[in-house]
Amino acid sequence: SGKISNDYLSLPIYAKYYVGSIAEEATVKGYLQVGPSFNILVRSGLVLDNLRGGIRTMELYNNVDIGLNIGTGIEIKTQGKAKAFIEAEFYLGVADIAAGEFADAIDAAARNRTFSIGTGVRF
Repeated sequence: SGKISNDYLSLPIYAKYYVGSIAEEATVKGYLQVGPSFNILVRSGLVLDNLRGGIRTMELYNNVDIGLNIGTGIEIKTQGKAKAFIEAEFYLGVADIAAGEFADAIDAAARNRTFSIGTGVRF
């Protein structure tokens, strides 16, 4: 058995909508965010359980993927202007990422889907 791994450099663009209290002095704010994402394939490989090193598979995929991000999160005001946040996001690829003979062989659209959870601090 094996696993295909595609790595992308992503440029998401978000419109953010704060829900509930939007006053600047609010300690906790919830938000929704939505927007497009433009992604460039930087590495692709097939890793097989019984093969060392793997196989490069860049030629099987289009170099660009376009999709839609939808997410939600909360910001927690800390000291000064810093804000801690935790968010969850779903990415729905709208572009067919299969290319060339691979696209012909699977006879269907191949699209990326991801779910992510993140946390951090904004200044």
